[in-house]
Amino acid sequence: MSTLEVRAGLPHTGHTRALIEPLESRRLLSGISSPLGLMLESTPLISSEPLVHARAAKSISWTEAAPSPIPRFEAAGEVVGGKLYVFGGFVDADVHATARSDVFNPRKNTWTQIADMPEPLTHTGHVIIGHKIWFVGGFVGDEGDVISPSTTHTWIYDTKKNTWASGPDLPAARGAGALTKVGNRLDFFGGLETRAADQAEHWVLNLHKLSAGWASAAPLPTAVNHLAGVALSGKIYAIGGQHLWDEDSGNVDLVQVYNPRTGTWTQATPLPAPRGHVADSTFISNGKIVVAGGATNGIPALSDVIVYRPSTDSWTGLSFFPAGRRAPVARAIGGKIIVTTGDPGDVSATDQTWISSRAV
Repeated sequence: MSTLEVRAGLPHTGHTRALIEPLESRRLLSGISSPLGLMLESTPLISSEPLVHARAAKSISWTEAAPSPIPRFEAAGEVVGGKLYVFGGFVDADVHATARSDVFNPRKNTWTQIADMPEPLTHTGHVIIGHKIWFVGGFVGDEGDVISPSTTHTWIYDTKKNTWASGPDLPAARGAGALTKVGNRLDFFGGLETRAADQAEHWVLNLHKLSAGWASAAPLPTAVNHLAGVALSGKIYAIGGQHLWDEDSGNVDLVQVYNPRTGTWTQATPLPAPRGHVADSTFISNGKIVVAGGATNGIPALSDVIVYRPSTDSWTGLSFFPAGRRAPVARAIGGKIIVTTGDPGDVSATDQTWISSRAV
């Protein structure tokens, strides 16, 4: 394994500006626009730009680990038992989808293939329940010249048995929505049924009454797709996303917060800049929300890591990983951040895996 260091005050350059076209329409980009400086956690983000120059006392190094067995982007990822599970995704610039699934063991620096998904999924919401991973909705199959259909399906993967089972279907088909778990309930919100309109519907599933199915709850104040959803301290955060398939100017900076106790949505401090394609690179670490990479308006792939602190309702910068990635998988394991796969901005799949020297 090799180690790369990215230090404060050094420009992160070497790429050219590109015009973004919709990823799923397979229009290739002419290049990648990249960050201009390093943000560390002591530096507040006060600019409307996605990245700012900063001075900092410390740096975070990134070690290149074993690559994913196959290149992919728009995959789904979760951590169970100290291992990173990666499912499905697109595997090439022709936007072919796969059902293949693999698990990464950071202690051994090895990948192992596991049972395929029941269907080749992308843009699926997912959460951990015990040693099982639930997947709800998503787009099924290749993008190609025909739009992948969204689905109502719920699939449950058992990490101990390496088997799949079905769960309660959504009331309507959705892809690129978000799924969270608070207590004994699942919340699914946002996304798309077709390309015609963003969806604000919000459905809740009582895990103690599965036979009752999904029930309606207060809709998102602003309907978006390609958003991230996380639960922290009993609240649900809908982070970023985009409108329709406008990846050039449709990304939003919204942080919409739902309180299950009151059944109401409020607004938190927005992201430092509009950001989408972060559904699988947004996670909780030490009581904070971490967002790694993704894309913002006019920039096809980001490499920054930013942090939200609920106690101060503020965003700060943490680090850059070695290269920009749109729709990567990123999670924290053992006090470190793992970033793997993703699209570098030209609608190609990658297999690189990086591990940080520390997390938040």
